[in-house]
Amino acid sequence: MISVNLLVGNLSASLIFKALAIVVGIITIPAYIEYFDDQTILGNWFTLLALLNWLLFFDLGLGNGLKNELILTIAEKKYGKARKLILQSYLLLFLISFIIIAVAYIVYLITPNFLLGYQESVGAIPDISLIILVTFIIIFLQFPLRLVISILLAMQKSAIANFLPLVTQALVLCYLLFSDGVVDDVKFLNLSIVYGVAVCAPLILATIYVYILISRWNYELTGNSTIKDVFKLIISGSKFFWIQVCLLALNGSNEFLILNINAPEDVVQYQIYFRVFSIFLIVFSTITVPLWSAIGQAKAQKNINRILKIDRAMRYILLAALFGMLLLSFILPYIFNFWLGEGVIKHEFYISLIFLLYVFVMMGINYSACVANGYNKLNVQLKYLNIAVIIKFSTIYLFYDFITQWTDIVVITIISLLPALIFQYIFSRKILMAELHRTD
Repeated sequence: MISVNLLVGNLSASLIFKALAIVVGIITIPAYIEYFDDQTILGNWFTLLALLNWLLFFDLGLGNGLKNELILTIAEKKYGKARKLILQSYLLLFLISFIIIAVAYIVYLITPNFLLGYQESVGAIPDISLIILVTFIIIFLQFPLRLVISILLAMQKSAIANFLPLVTQALVLCYLLFSDGVVDDVKFLNLSIVYGVAVCAPLILATIYVYILISRWNYELTGNSTIKDVFKLIISGSKFFWIQVCLLALNGSNEFLILNINAPEDVVQYQIYFRVFSIFLIVFSTITVPLWSAIGQAKAQKNINRILKIDRAMRYILLAALFGMLLLSFILPYIFNFWLGEGVIKHEFYISLIFLLYVFVMMGINYSACVANGYNKLNVQLKYLNIAVIIKFSTIYLFYDFITQWTDIVVITIISLLPALIFQYIFSRKILMAELHRTD
C-alpha cells in the first residue's frame, strides 16, 4: 500500500521543484529576448523548442506502458520480472532510436530545412542545416534516456523525476546569462548544443541512480517476464504512443502553424501568454502524475474509497485553478510590465480569456485521463483525441484564408478538444460508478 506520508512528501517536493522551475522559466524569457536581438530568430527558436519539449514525452508510448506494468510488479514484489521488463524496454528503445536517427539523417541530407520550413526567416539562421541535425540527435536520444522518468514514477520517486527538468532549465539559463561574448552567427547553434547537453546529462545521472537501486532488489522474490509480458507492454505502450502523437499534433503544432500562417513574431507572443497560463497546467500535471500511480495501486488493492478521495481532491484543485486563472487575467498587464519591461508586450484581455479556456480544457482532459490511465482504459482517449486532430486540421484547411489572427489557431484548438473533454469526463464517471456498484 502507498504510504500517505510518501505520497504527500513526493507531492510537496515535486511542487517545490516545479515552483523553482517556473521561476527559472520566468527569468529565462527576458534572457532569451536579450540573447536574440531579432525577435524573428527568437520566434524560430521557440518553435524549435516547442518541438523538443513535446517530443520529450514522445517515447513511442513504452514509458507509460512500462510505468503501468512496474506499478503492479513492484507492488507484488516481482523484482525479477520488473528488472527484465526494464532491460527489454531500454533495448527496444535504443534500437528504435538508432533507426529513427538514421532515417532523420537521410531526410536531412535530402532536404536540410524541412523541420522549420522554407521561410526567409529560417534561411537567415546561420548553420540551419547543422542545427536541424543536432535537433534530431537531441530528440531521439531522449527515447531511451527518458525511460528513467517512468521508472522513477513507478518507484514512487516523483520528486526526483520533477527535479530533472529544473536542472535542465537552470543549465540553459546559466548559459544565457553568461554568453555575452558569443557572436551572432553561432548563437542559435550553440544554444541548440547547450540545450541538448542540459537535457541529456541529468537523465544519464538519474539512470545511474536507478541502476544502483535496482541492483539492491532481492531477485529471489521472483517474477520473470516472458514474451507474452513484453508483447502486452508493447500493445499497452502503442496506445499511449498514439495518444502522445495526437496531443503533439493538437498542442505542439500551434507554434508551427502560427509561424507559417502568421509570423515568427507572433510565436513569441503566443509563448509569453502560454508560459504564464501554463503555470497552472504544470502544477496540476505535477500533482496528477503521482496520483495516477496511486490510483493504479489502489485499484490493484480494490481500495475504491482512496480512489474517490483522490478524484474529489483533483476536482477541487481544478476549480481553484479556474479562479486563479481568472484573477491572473486581470493582473496580467502589471505582470507583463514588471517581467518584460514597459510596453514590450501589449496585453489584450480577450487573449487572456482565450488562454484561460485553453489551459482549463487541457487540465480537464488531464484530470479525466488520470482516472482512466490508472485503470489502463485508454480507448475513449484514443477515439476522441483522433477526432480532435481531424477537427483541428480540417478546420484550418477549410478556413485557411479566414485565419487572420494568431489567436484563431488557439481558438480552433480549444473547439477541437471539447468533445474529448466531455466524453472523457463521462467515461471516467462511468468507471468510478462501476467500481462503486461492485463494492456494494
